[in-house]
Amino acid sequence: MILRMIYWAFFVIIMARVVLSVGPEYWQWRPLGRLILRITDPLLAPFRRLGKPISITPGISVDFSPMLFLCTLSVLFYVLRLLNIQF
Repeated sequence: MILRMIYWAFFVIIMARVVLSVGPEYWQWRPLGRLILRITDPLLAPFRRLGKPISITPGISVDFSPMLFLCTLSVLFYVLRLLNIQF
């Protein structure tokens, strides 16, 4: 039960980061935006080193680090469930 809550907490905070990334110039200076950035930046940093954001058009790029993080997190929790590790 606790693992599921941890997973969903990570999922929600990463998805909030994705939504806020649409207008970073507005949200990065708001208290909620700064909090989300402060929480998610250390989580996403290792995945950003794997690959840089892909530029679609000038000024628009796609960062796949949130997707990589969530996929890794899903696999980790799936393995923990297979091993019947519960918290």
